[in-house]
Amino acid sequence: MLSKISSYLLDIPIIYNLTQKIFAPGANKRIIHEINSIIKKLPYAESYLDVGCGPKSILWKSGIKPIGLDVSTKYINEYNKISNNSGIVGKSDSIPLGNESIDSIWSFGLFHHISDKVVKFSLKEMLRVCKEKGHLIIFDAVLPKSYINKPIAWLIRKADRGRYMRNEKELLFIISNNSNIIYQQRITYSYTGLEALIIIIKK
Repeated sequence: MLSKISSYLLDIPIIYNLTQKIFAPGANKRIIHEINSIIKKLPYAESYLDVGCGPKSILWKSGIKPIGLDVSTKYINEYNKISNNSGIVGKSDSIPLGNESIDSIWSFGLFHHISDKVVKFSLKEMLRVCKEKGHLIIFDAVLPKSYINKPIAWLIRKADRGRYMRNEKELLFIISNNSNIIYQQRITYSYTGLEALIIIIKK
């Protein structure tokens, strides 16, 4: 019952944005730094897709205007108020875009909301939509290595509405079995000690 109430409330964009600020203070600054660093490393891209974009894309803060994809109609309605209607409702495992139509595909905090099976099909779909020699960039939450060293981060992760929170080894195993990883890095990105894995995949 509590999880249903939580999911309902977090589907409201203003509440979702507020919880991000409360539980992940400092996150935007660190993630934007990583985005800018990755963009400099990769070849120039004309088109971008943010899979699981939510009500707004963090890529906007780096001057990038991606197509946004999210399963939530409420989030996409909010997204389209700011993005000139570049958001579309859809699932990560059935992306409503053509083959090899996007240069650079990004995902922030999506995979811990979907099962291993759906992750597999989502990667397949992202690679289908990605142009030859294009890239997928995955930012996703991972559990702390020890709840003793990072008790606040551990509690936040356990309270997350994502039902498939994984450790680093588990997440890498799923992704590496279904794609060509060319870069990976674990980072701490908030003052509460939250950690994420950054993975770059080349098609």
